[in-house]
Amino acid sequence: MTHKRKLFLGFCFSALVSTAFSQFYTDLQQITFSGKRSGEGYFSREDSKLVYQSENVAGNPFYQIYTLDLRTGQTRLVSNEIGKTTCAWLHPNNVDILYSSTHLDPLSRKKQEAELEERIQNTGKKYSWDYDKNYDLFLKNIETNNLRRLTYATGYDAEGSISSDGKKIIFTSNRNIYRQGMNLEHEHSYYCDLFLLDLDKNETQQLTDTPGYDGGPFFNSDNTRICWRRFSENGHTAEIFTMDLNNKVENKITDLGVMSWAPYFHPSNDYIIFSNNLHGFNNFELYIVDRSGRGEPVRVTKREGFDGLPTFSNDGNTLSWTSNNTASGNSQIFTAAWNHDAAIDALKNTFSKSDHVSDYQSSSNISQFDLSYYTEILCSDLFEGRMTGTKGMEKANQFVAQELNSFGLRPWQSNSWVQKFSFLKKFTVDESSFLQIDAQVNIACNLDSDWTPMNFSENGKLTFNEICFAGYGLQVKPNSNYEGYDSYTHLDVANKWVMVLDGLPPHITDTSVINYFSNPTQKASLARNLGAQGIIFVNSENNDTTKQIASNVDHSLTIKSFVLSRETASLLFNSNGRKLSAEIEKFNNSEPVLGFTLKNFRVNGDIKIKKERGECHNTLGWLRSGKKNNDILVIGAHLDHLGRSNAFSRRKSTDKRDFHPGADDNISGIAALLEIAHKLSLMTRSGSLDLKFDILFGFWSGEEIGLLGSSHFIKTWYQQEKAKNIIAYINMDMVGRYKDKLTIHGIGSANKWAAYIQQANIPIGLNLNLQRDSFIPTDTTSFITKKIPIISGFTGLHSDYHSPSDTPEKINYSALHKCAQLFKNITLNINHDNNKLKYVAQVAPNKSRSRLKSYLGTIPDYGSSDVKGVAISGVTSGGPAEKAGLKSEDIVVQLGEEKVESIYDYTRAIGKTIPNKQTCIIIQRGKLKLELKITPTARK
Repeated sequence: MTHKRKLFLGFCFSALVSTAFSQFYTDLQQITFSGKRSGEGYFSREDSKLVYQSENVAGNPFYQIYTLDLRTGQTRLVSNEIGKTTCAWLHPNNVDILYSSTHLDPLSRKKQEAELEERIQNTGKKYSWDYDKNYDLFLKNIETNNLRRLTYATGYDAEGSISSDGKKIIFTSNRNIYRQGMNLEHEHSYYCDLFLLDLDKNETQQLTDTPGYDGGPFFNSDNTRICWRRFSENGHTAEIFTMDLNNKVENKITDLGVMSWAPYFHPSNDYIIFSNNLHGFNNFELYIVDRSGRGEPVRVTKREGFDGLPTFSNDGNTLSWTSNNTASGNSQIFTAAWNHDAAIDALKNTFSKSDHVSDYQSSSNISQFDLSYYTEILCSDLFEGRMTGTKGMEKANQFVAQELNSFGLRPWQSNSWVQKFSFLKKFTVDESSFLQIDAQVNIACNLDSDWTPMNFSENGKLTFNEICFAGYGLQVKPNSNYEGYDSYTHLDVANKWVMVLDGLPPHITDTSVINYFSNPTQKASLARNLGAQGIIFVNSENNDTTKQIASNVDHSLTIKSFVLSRETASLLFNSNGRKLSAEIEKFNNSEPVLGFTLKNFRVNGDIKIKKERGECHNTLGWLRSGKKNNDILVIGAHLDHLGRSNAFSRRKSTDKRDFHPGADDNISGIAALLEIAHKLSLMTRSGSLDLKFDILFGFWSGEEIGLLGSSHFIKTWYQQEKAKNIIAYINMDMVGRYKDKLTIHGIGSANKWAAYIQQANIPIGLNLNLQRDSFIPTDTTSFITKKIPIISGFTGLHSDYHSPSDTPEKINYSALHKCAQLFKNITLNINHDNNKLKYVAQVAPNKSRSRLKSYLGTIPDYGSSDVKGVAISGVTSGGPAEKAGLKSEDIVVQLGEEKVESIYDYTRAIGKTIPNKQTCIIIQRGKLKLELKITPTARK
């Protein structure tokens, strides 16, 4: 539109209007000047022309139809200068022009002469619209000048507009009073109703039959709804109505009790602009109102006089309207640059809480209002933060399924929208677990207050009468940042129980060391590898809350372990003539301290940890192409979040909210996915999109706890759907906080991603950061390991990540709208190019993101958390693991000399390998246990 504005200046530089511009528009310009008055300007499809009516023909005082070239300022007469004409519209083919005319009336010229005489006499007659029964609809071909008559019924056939596909015309007519020979008890306008003309079939359908004048109808941008004004029976007031053309249901969206008329949809279909005289009988102002009538209408213009008949350019960036803000006081057409985002914000500010959720009808276009609605409702307490396996997550799945059904998509299988899968929900301690200590006094320890088994503990009975106290239970090799630290120096713990303090000594402050070694799982794995039978944890601070370090984890180790309260642990030290507090103080000093053995007691017990499995669902919906091929595009986003759990939470101590809304992570992606699904479905059903492959929309669960949902989907797919080809996977994960760029990962995974993305972005204009790396910690991992091209959108981390403060009002809805448009366009580009997208193998980047120096090229399957070992979902092309012969679904149980039972074991084992030095790796492949040779490479 910037270029178009510059073109306007060539012919209307003298018409800049001095006024206090509205927050909604700028660059106000008058663009018509000739004739007694001009008005009703409507844009051509590509916004280069305007068709309008003007009283500008000598000898004819009535309106005639003109076009205005917005690039040159040239005007052209379209109608034949005879009779009355009104309500023109440019056909999408840019050749035909629709208008209504009485030129076939044999009395046309006499009526012109009579009107001219009245104006000369200046009888004081008030201007009013004439519902001449000789008005008919015509299509004028401006290249051949052929004029095609469309209506033949006696009566006022006018106020027509054409659907964006050029197939239908909506218009107003009072033809029924002439057909039925009615005795008129009201003005002719009272009997005006709406009619729909199918140009291909030449069939006309009546849409309304209500007392009062129905007039001024227009289609929305995708022809699914119309808007119009309906006068009261006495003709004193009018309100704005819409109708769903699929079911013919009407919706009254204003109730102002004044003259509200001339409604027109913004191309986004989010709202309608109209005119009313709320501020004075002759003072018509422009207003906007939500498409469903939510909230309150918002005032756009603020000027005494007439401002009416508003329309928008097809790109939504320019507003046109008729105004008498001229030197003569006669009406002419004005344009201004329109601020869509300001309009959205202003309308949203009028919504009540109930307006956001009650009986909401999503738009047929990708809409900021829809994105806001989906975000607000799915982040509400109704869904409890959508933790995998919870009631809130189940409700979220049901909500998504209902939306997909309303879009006309088809269920995943049979009549089911969900794909069920089980997962390891949690480890819990059985109440029959017990611990008995016989020392100076006999103690039956109370579960939870005196002791608590660690959730990763091995089950079984325990009996011992000796403990090796190993301080903080660490073995840290020296490096350039710190000296080594070995709690087990001169301490033989084989076949013995070990007691350690939680955390790290105060003098070790290196963050990477703290994060890596302070984890109880690391300490337990180390004790296991040293041959210990079991490990006891004690709080290093003066705190008896055992649960603080008995954290919930997703795996178990082959070592018994529990937490002992400081008070209970002190009894064991007392029986050996030592004080626990004094020993802790020694170990908190920077000087090395050796461990020691505790005796003079006997411990008996039984640890019973129960694995509780849960059920959760992916929600999946098909958009079928009807083509007989096996190609499928998958588009997805994860629906789950953290719920009420503190696991993985970055909650601030001041934040008292009891659940994590997860607006950006990842309802932003879910909202965009729903909008894309709806739009593509409508395009397919309307025939405007010839889909060449099926699209599966995936709403994943379990992403936050290990990519469980997408991992289950892809495993099941290759077991059941081997004949079908997934051509690509498009992912959206945290796309709601756009500031300066949208990062798209994975463009190196296929030959044409960059071209498709750049082409898709031309009409949108986002600042894109295109990254070739396809190995990222999101649901794309499940697909790239199967050699499926992927891309994933991401607008960046922020301080609210995984916090209860990740709330809907912080979403950048304007940019989210563009993101959704972009990924829709990318999908269309894949379709248009007839699926020429080809997978490109990549070597995963081996840049160091941790303290590890060695690189193996394995991709762990985080969804297989209840196996002993580490399951591999895939290996990177050309990496050490692929060369060694590892495959997807192998389970690593040993690397080098290190036993591997968990991801922590695996990470530690990799850390002990030496780059470019061959070592052994033992895997479980089905029922076979294989020993392979692998040569790690150095991380860069």
